[in-house]
Amino acid sequence: MKHPFRIVVSFLVISLLGVAVIPRLSVNLNPDYSEPAFTITFSLPGSSPETVEQEATSLLENAFAGLTNLNEIRSVSSYDKGTITLVFDKETDMAFKRFEVVSILRNIRQSLPARMSYPEIIQTSEEKDISPLLVYRINAPFATTYIKQQIEQHLLRRVAGLPGVEKVETAGAVPLQIVVETRPALLRKTGFTHSQLLSRIREGFAVQQMGYVHTGHGWRLYVRAGEPARSLHDIRELTVGYAGLYPVRVKDLARVYIDEQERQSYFRVNGLNSVSLRIYARQGQNRIELARQVKQVVADRQGLLPPGFQVQVNYDDTLFLRKELNKIYFRSGLSILILTLFIFLSYRNWRHLVVLMSGIVVNLCLTVLISWLLHINIHLYTIAGITIAFGLIVDNAIVMLDHLRRHRTRGIFLALLAATATTVAALAVVYFLPEEERQNLSEFAAIIMLALFNSLVVALWFTPAMVALLMPAGYTSGPARPPRRQVVRWFGRYYRLIAFLARHRKKMLLALVLIFGTPIFMLPASWEGHEWYNATVGSDLYQEDIRPVSDKWLGGTLRWFVRNVFEKSGYRSNEQTRLYVQASLPYGHTVEQMNKAIRHVEDYLQGIKGIDKFVTTVYSGRFARVVITFKEDYERGALPYFLKSRLIAQSLNWAGVEWSVYGVGRGFSNATGESLPGFRVVMKGYNYDELARQADILAAKLLRHKRIQKVNTNERVSWEEEASTQLVLQLDPARFARQASLYEVTEALRGSSWQQQPQGSINLAGILLPVVVRDRQAADFSAHDLTGGALWLNDSTALANATFVDLQKTTTINAIHKENRQYIRVVGFDYYGSARFGGKYLDKVLKEMAAELPMGYEAKRSGWYWDWNKTKRNYGLLLLLTVAIYFICSIMFENLRQPLFIIGMVPLSFVGLFITFAGFDLYFDQGGYAAFVLLGGLTVNAAIFIVYDLHHLPGRHYNRKVAKAVWGKARPVLLTVASSCFGLLPFLLEGQNEVFWFSLAAGTIGGLTISLVAVFLVLPVWLMKRKEQLNN
Repeated sequence: MKHPFRIVVSFLVISLLGVAVIPRLSVNLNPDYSEPAFTITFSLPGSSPETVEQEATSLLENAFAGLTNLNEIRSVSSYDKGTITLVFDKETDMAFKRFEVVSILRNIRQSLPARMSYPEIIQTSEEKDISPLLVYRINAPFATTYIKQQIEQHLLRRVAGLPGVEKVETAGAVPLQIVVETRPALLRKTGFTHSQLLSRIREGFAVQQMGYVHTGHGWRLYVRAGEPARSLHDIRELTVGYAGLYPVRVKDLARVYIDEQERQSYFRVNGLNSVSLRIYARQGQNRIELARQVKQVVADRQGLLPPGFQVQVNYDDTLFLRKELNKIYFRSGLSILILTLFIFLSYRNWRHLVVLMSGIVVNLCLTVLISWLLHINIHLYTIAGITIAFGLIVDNAIVMLDHLRRHRTRGIFLALLAATATTVAALAVVYFLPEEERQNLSEFAAIIMLALFNSLVVALWFTPAMVALLMPAGYTSGPARPPRRQVVRWFGRYYRLIAFLARHRKKMLLALVLIFGTPIFMLPASWEGHEWYNATVGSDLYQEDIRPVSDKWLGGTLRWFVRNVFEKSGYRSNEQTRLYVQASLPYGHTVEQMNKAIRHVEDYLQGIKGIDKFVTTVYSGRFARVVITFKEDYERGALPYFLKSRLIAQSLNWAGVEWSVYGVGRGFSNATGESLPGFRVVMKGYNYDELARQADILAAKLLRHKRIQKVNTNERVSWEEEASTQLVLQLDPARFARQASLYEVTEALRGSSWQQQPQGSINLAGILLPVVVRDRQAADFSAHDLTGGALWLNDSTALANATFVDLQKTTTINAIHKENRQYIRVVGFDYYGSARFGGKYLDKVLKEMAAELPMGYEAKRSGWYWDWNKTKRNYGLLLLLTVAIYFICSIMFENLRQPLFIIGMVPLSFVGLFITFAGFDLYFDQGGYAAFVLLGGLTVNAAIFIVYDLHHLPGRHYNRKVAKAVWGKARPVLLTVASSCFGLLPFLLEGQNEVFWFSLAAGTIGGLTISLVAVFLVLPVWLMKRKEQLNN
């Protein structure tokens, strides 16, 4: 090879670049699927979902509809707030789109309600449960408003300017407001209303720019009229009218004072109230690196705060992430160490070890560099992909080194290329899956394909260059080989064994089929509409007498695996164990009432040992949540389950609140529960009332089945939405038309009730403070006063409320959901019976409903369920994969028969996986699926290398060449299998409670062990010909 030194140095330089970009990689625990979307959130205090939708959401949706590259608009209008999500094309410039969205909001702001908050834009979708990256707790002996002011001045602006920070907000500081507490009798006597009084106060301290005048000296002087209030005394002394000749001042009608605003939410950690600084990370950022930068900025600027300020980290979202990644790094390092020792003991030569390990390191560095260039995130699944690729990389490296050592050529590269192409074909199937199914797998597949491509580059140039430098021509060193006579003797025995098996090929094939198993045990007991099937397979004779025996003997290891493992296993989350306690109250309750209710939970949690933190968030008067995390020694024990059951039992004592207690994460991964099969149908349409009518029609059709007892036509779309009740006030204007107008009546009712939201603002001593005007007796205003009392319009006119007021309790809609300006309604029901038959009946009803729905309306089944179309697609992709591997091998070997034998190795290796999981009663999760992929790649590769050698061996006796090809590749195949198994051993240390890694390691080791039988016994038997032929 020419210029080996230059090639090695070039690879080392590129590898150093890969090491340099490691801190720039985006690191998360789980895949962070960032769709190109903006979420616009806003609040409209004191509004029902209908009001929010009509006054704000619809206007904003119409304004955003003109944006280019917009794929989808989703909106949710709920109590007091709304959310709109804009989803764009993947190639969209999101920075420019943010500018467009901001411009639209500025243009439409005047058309929106005055009491509506300014919309906030976040680059994410509303499905994401956004949690803060860091939460700082600030303690100081000052008022919370002063603390907030200092934090915003010295910390917030600097932290918010860091690249990767989505937003920074403060919580816990209660803003101040001016309260004008009126005396109802005096107001009626003077004829003032609340709105008139507030208007006079605002006009009295309004500052207006009148323009400017020119002086004779060329000066331009600006003229300003009015002066802001300097103190509360100015407001109290303000004249708002006259009673005869006597002025009426504000202090004559009301008491004016400064008070804290009513809290809109609460946020506490471990039950402690304090001012907190919350930092949120943008999607796709390296959360560990960003947290480090934030901590550095806070530490540097903490000294600028006034004396007495203490800033402490109260919550760090990266602690668990760092712990998990460090665990993965440790096990990967231990795996590499074991692999290094194994390779050294196998070759007993430091040169071989250096060539192999340097090639692996260079490969990994190239993978890191290109991953950074392609913006591939590093998380659990990409690290798993690198682990899987590691086995394939070692496989390629060992095969290339063995070929170079024996032949001093790179002729094996074509076989490496074919083997890699088959694995890439298997992984490329991921990109044919629907978007929602490939979210977690796309980067997993990409990182493996990238590592495999790099392994070819390393095998073609770097490994031969290292061999040329360290093992020049004529160099011979390595482990002592057994005497040639002993080798010949063992080869003769092996040849006679496979020749014997080849003579009984059919019996061997039958035995292999029975060991793997046939899917006859999956046949259903009956098939509706097919009498011949029900008379044979569905007969009592087959089902009771024949089936128990046939399923057992014909099902093989496949039946053992499916019955004992697969049906009882599933997806497990690698999240930190969390216990959620959610509280819901009907609409109309205050934040203080909800806070009082959630305090019971916090007081109960204070004395429990093993809890790490509990974070409380009171979102509104309707919803609050406590998130409980556990210390490492307790999170996988009985404490999460015990505490969950205790909280459920304790919630019975906290009456009046609807409680929901559930757990997520590793501590709850194996939790199973029996419940009725529930079904949900998503209905869409452009008219909300018509959609509700169609939902009632669907419910009537479903209720015809005796196993469906109740149908909810307004099922919650989100699990945080609960149905509630509200009091609806209905006025009859005809009964008071002679005494007052509708406006006067509503103003009087509004003035008598408790006003939570500010009605305006005043500049007081240079600070803009909100103003609330309310009656002194408003706190005592009740439903009885509304229906049984008297409504005073002025000093001489009163109306009996009972004559024109009707107060009714009605069920409210949870929230109004829309998608592409279509209203969404969810119909839900429980089926008292088998989920399979319930699903069949629902499909039948939906088919009938589809023929009756008006144009522009649709009803589709929602949730996870078996679908024949999906199954056909998956089988179609599997067939496509098989065809792709077949053609790759056919082109490589110019043979149409041998690729079938190579493909046949894959299911045989799966037998080992079936036996491992079923025999040892192991949990099968997503790591088991990854083991299937890895087994297929390693087994096919070994078969390809053997068939490649078969085509290039000299000799006239074909069957003897088959045995020689297998015998010649025995060493590298054994080395690759052994190295893969030893490399996965550290991932078994944590036991089967370890999500993903344990299943991956156990399944792969079991499958590779059995694959040796397939490669060394089954493959040569299939390759041998019935009659020995001589090659010319």
